[in-house]
Parts: sequence; structure tokens; C-alpha cells
Amino acid sequence: MPVFLANANWGRWILNTMWNDFVANLGGLGYSLYLDGGYLPELTSDDLGRLEFRMDGPKTRQRRYDHFILDDITINIHGQVMSGQGDLASARRIMGLVARWLGQDHCINRLGPDSGGIDDGSLVGTLVLQTQGRLDGVEENYLGHEEHNNFDQFSVSAPFRMYLTSGD
Repeated sequence: MPVFLANANWGRWILNTMWNDFVANLGGLGYSLYLDGGYLPELTSDDLGRLEFRMDGPKTRQRRYDHFILDDITINIHGQVMSGQGDLASARRIMGLVARWLGQDHCINRLGPDSGGIDDGSLVGTLVLQTQGRLDGVEENYLGHEEHNNFDQFSVSAPFRMYLTSGD
């Protein structure tokens, strides 16, 4: 019986595709965008705010033969939006835009620095939103106003799952 192995690139392709899609869909709002764990400079009164993209997972499970489930994939967007610039609900508005973007399935492509021709941009599969008892699967948390720095904080997260074969 042949042995089927998970593809070590799956997590990287998910991260790169979701980050590129995040930038394409939310990059035009005027907020600084950051990828998980990067240096975050202090916000100043000249900044509109920032959005930080974070991804946890995936955990890979072999379902049978060459069929795999990529589980426990969570995309979290942490936002800090400056207050008092005429839009009192700016944090809630941006939360809604992020939730709308996260609240759908996403096509995942082979994206990243070319490693011997495998990052060709072709379709790998679909990242499926997991509702887990919630209506839309997306969790929005308004974390409050930071008086000292005059910004509102929030977090929007969504769980995903992906089904693949060893050939993907």
C-alpha cells in the first residue's frame, strides 16, 4: 500500500493567499497593514489606524489514504482605529468590512517565493468557513477605546477548514 504524505507547502500557501487577498480587499481603506508579529510602530494623530493580519494553524489530519483535512485554521484581524476624526463609528464600520471579507469561503492558490516552480499561482482548493453554531462563523469583538492614545481597538476572527489530497 502506498504511503501518502501531507504537502508541507499547504500552510504557506494558505497564509500567502489570504494575506494577498486581505491586502487587495482592505488595503485601499487608508489603514496601515501588518502581517502577524511584525514591528508595530506607535500610532500618531496623523494615522488613520492599522490592521494586523494573524493566522493560526493549520493542523493536518489524514482522513483516509491520500485525503487530508486541514483544521483549526483561524484568521484573526486585530484593528486599531484612531478616534475623533469625524467618524465616531469608524471602528465598527471597519469591523463590518473585515467581517464581510472573512465571512466567506476563499480560494487558495500556490503563492509565494518560487521554490523550484511549485509556486505557480494555480488553484490548490477552497478554504471553507466553519460556522460552529454561529450564524455566519465570524466573531467580532469591540475591545474598547484607548483614551491614552485615542484609538479604538477591535478583533474579527473566523475559523476555516480545508479538504485536500496528497496531489494538491
